[in-house]
Amino acid sequence: TVDVRVSDNGRSHLSELIISVDAYVNGVHQTTTSFLISSNINTDNYSTPISINWNDWLIDAENRISFKAIDYAGNEVDTGYLFAIRKDTLSPIPSINLSFSNLQQWYRVSPDWFLAVDVDFIDRGGAGIDRIKYGISKNATTPTWIYISSDVHSSFSYTTDWSINWASISDGINEIWVSYNDIVLNKDLMYLFTVKKDSVAPTMGYRTPTNSFNLNLSKWYSAMPPSWSFVQTIISDNIGFSSLNSLTYIVSANGGAWQKMVLLTQNVPYNKYQFNETWAISWNILTDGINEIIISASDGAGNQMITTPVYRLLVDRVPPSVNVSQNYFTGRAFNRWVNTDTLSGYPLSKPYENFDVDFSDNL
Repeated sequence: TVDVRVSDNGRSHLSELIISVDAYVNGVHQTTTSFLISSNINTDNYSTPISINWNDWLIDAENRISFKAIDYAGNEVDTGYLFAIRKDTLSPIPSINLSFSNLQQWYRVSPDWFLAVDVDFIDRGGAGIDRIKYGISKNATTPTWIYISSDVHSSFSYTTDWSINWASISDGINEIWVSYNDIVLNKDLMYLFTVKKDSVAPTMGYRTPTNSFNLNLSKWYSAMPPSWSFVQTIISDNIGFSSLNSLTYIVSANGGAWQKMVLLTQNVPYNKYQFNETWAISWNILTDGINEIIISASDGAGNQMITTPVYRLLVDRVPPSVNVSQNYFTGRAFNRWVNTDTLSGYPLSKPYENFDVDFSDNL
């Protein structure tokens, strides 16, 4: 209530008492409205306390109050500006200036636009913005809030680009929210967008033991063994959640560089987090000698796993060679029929001893 006392000294008595409200927003005059407090007063004095109608007389602004009294003779008196009531029942609002074209993809590192998020905040009621923060929510949990600014104080807008802390984003699907309030604690929050983060490479949790499918890794082979068509490897992407994308095995021969790549599968469906199928080692790409096999897997965010050698396959398709020398006793004891135990003075056993025959494995 407001205690306003009015007296009429001209004897015609008071007729009306009026309140005037001049509304200013950010110091700029907006409207002037008047409301009748009392009519047909018909006394020389008015001292009834006046109640301000919060809902009907005041708007969200700085409301500057004055009073005017009129007597029955039409004489008027105006108090002029007495005081102001600053009413603000409106929360600030965000102004979003973002392009959301890349929000469906998975990220393994922070995108550049995380460093300059162009979402502004505008005060509507006149009190001024106080605090702004963004929140990160995963799996519909209560957001974890991080302040953008906690000392805006009386500013009617906040237009500085702000950043999102990548380290605060968990692997998986994260919702980004903003919360904002003004000085008189009008507050609101808004969902902005979803960020998909996967910073963890796929993992290989299991490979076929040497006794499964009779996969003998210490034996040399000259032909493709059946067991090499039934290799089983479990590749998982159940930590980072962007799902598997491509799987490859790579062959290195005799300690050389990784030189031959074979695609096991590409573009595994995005809802597939695990590859648990048998696959065949291609015999035709193996080199004679020691072949080491590594596994490479990538996920939807571009994280890549490259293992150390998981299989060591021994291949030898080159037969040994034979080199026979007949220089010794050529033409004397060979290719002849004999019926004696001596040949030209030599014991029969001599020509048939110490054959010069060499064997070599060309691998």
